[in-house]
Amino acid sequence: MANDRVELAFKPLTVPEETIDLIAELASIEGGNARFAIELLWRAGKYADAEDLGVVLPECVRKAVSSIFALVKKSDLATLSLHEKLFLLGIARFFKENMDRAYASLTEAEKAYAIICEEFNVQPHTHTQLWKYLQNLSTLSIVKKAFQQQVNVEEQHLFTCRERLPTNWKENSPQFLKKKGLTQTVQYNKAHMHLFHHILQWRQKLANCPLCSLDLQNEKIFYQDDSFIVLRTKNPKGHRERIMIVYKRHQHTIPYKAYEHALTILSQIGREVFNYAPKFVILDTTFASINDHWHLVASDLDPKSDDFDQILATRWIKVVDNMYADQT
Repeated sequence: MANDRVELAFKPLTVPEETIDLIAELASIEGGNARFAIELLWRAGKYADAEDLGVVLPECVRKAVSSIFALVKKSDLATLSLHEKLFLLGIARFFKENMDRAYASLTEAEKAYAIICEEFNVQPHTHTQLWKYLQNLSTLSIVKKAFQQQVNVEEQHLFTCRERLPTNWKENSPQFLKKKGLTQTVQYNKAHMHLFHHILQWRQKLANCPLCSLDLQNEKIFYQDDSFIVLRTKNPKGHRERIMIVYKRHQHTIPYKAYEHALTILSQIGREVFNYAPKFVILDTTFASINDHWHLVASDLDPKSDDFDQILATRWIKVVDNMYADQT
């Protein structure tokens, strides 16, 4: 039923198989309710349109479920033990980082949980204990386990969040943990970056990818959020500073809203990085030489740099004057 509706209502290749499978899984929980599946598909499509995503991601389905009814009760969350909350926070972070994923393995969740424990300087519990936590979260309908006949060792136990966790829980969880006497002893960005980098390498390691080959110990990272990373380019090409903003997912294009956000970030970070120069430029994507991730390069205008002629020959998206307001 869902596949038929996708063919009728959506453009080709805009609804991934993982999204359809998740809708079917959630509909089966409701007794195979076809009307519920169609409602989920329609609402998920609306969320994808509103965010200009281009494809209907599993995260859109989780938003759709939350908009219909709440499966996760705050009272249920309040009954969880400390490490169940830490484990659930790791799961929430994994799905936030991987919006295109309908399911996670227990191994992936365990790695995310370990990073959370590192942040709060607590000893993580064992794999067996986490399996028990997963059973309890499933009983509370916070997660839904999926069973497959043939899976590899990394994917022996697959599960999904049936909906988005209450938005205030994810944001307020660190404050809750502080009340329990726990404080974050590791920089969030650094720990989060390690988790993202590990997941990216585990899923798809590409030889020329600036993120798959990232040296977290030695390379300079200026900024990172859920979508972008700003880092120093490996080859400065004779510049004192040369930076780029990279989209975290392996794809060549990004939605327009994300593009505008990237320009804003790169302009702000560039003002700090290029504070020694009167101006710096953000270069068109034709200047980019890496194919695995959409990215933009920002550079000063040093006439002695190795690529100065190439910079002059490339279209400038934006010129930022460090003395006055931005010029585009």
